[in-house]
Amino acid sequence: MHTIVIGNAKNREEFGQKFPHIDARFLSNNDPLPDTNENPVVIWDFSIDDAPERLKLYKKYEIGECLLFANLVKTGLHNLISNYSQPDIVLVAFNGLQTFFNRPLLELSLLKESEKAFVKEIIQELKTEAEFIDDRVGMVSARVVCMIINEAYYTLQEGTANKADIDNGMKLGTNYPLGPFEWAEKIGIKNVYQLLNALWEDTKEERYKICPLLKKEAQFS
Repeated sequence: MHTIVIGNAKNREEFGQKFPHIDARFLSNNDPLPDTNENPVVIWDFSIDDAPERLKLYKKYEIGECLLFANLVKTGLHNLISNYSQPDIVLVAFNGLQTFFNRPLLELSLLKESEKAFVKEIIQELKTEAEFIDDRVGMVSARVVCMIINEAYYTLQEGTANKADIDNGMKLGTNYPLGPFEWAEKIGIKNVYQLLNALWEDTKEERYKICPLLKKEAQFS
């Protein structure tokens, strides 16, 4: 399997931890996409969520030449395709947000049910588990965790408890591996803010209305 990973140093580290058996070629988002004689080339693009216009770069590949795993937690497949026409490749969305990738279960979504069998074959070769979920901004786990982080900021803003107490209470009370503020730091507060903002724009549901304190911290981080 000819594998290419596009992203930053943290993305590469997580990919290497999750797939130590995969001999991948790592590129930055400024590097040109290579031509390949091996079909299909499997590309993991961690940067496309923040730069969706990158989808146009994949038009160089023809049908059967490329399987693109696109990090689309903050964007979503339908939103991406509505703005940029889909190239002739198999396109799969995955949750590549920091701390969510290197886990036993991959979160995936796709638009064409007919492509699921092929994607499952690739997943088996990767020796990992995967769950196909509905195409939705935030997917599942990132949406839930960022909503919890937002609520924790409301609690902090009200002066009910400090960050350490909230983190400890969450870990002891729910057995979460991290408290909401610890998780926000690892994910990146700007990423949390951007995801919540995307959820708010997509749904207008009050539970995704961003806490002013969280917004302030994201702006000055």
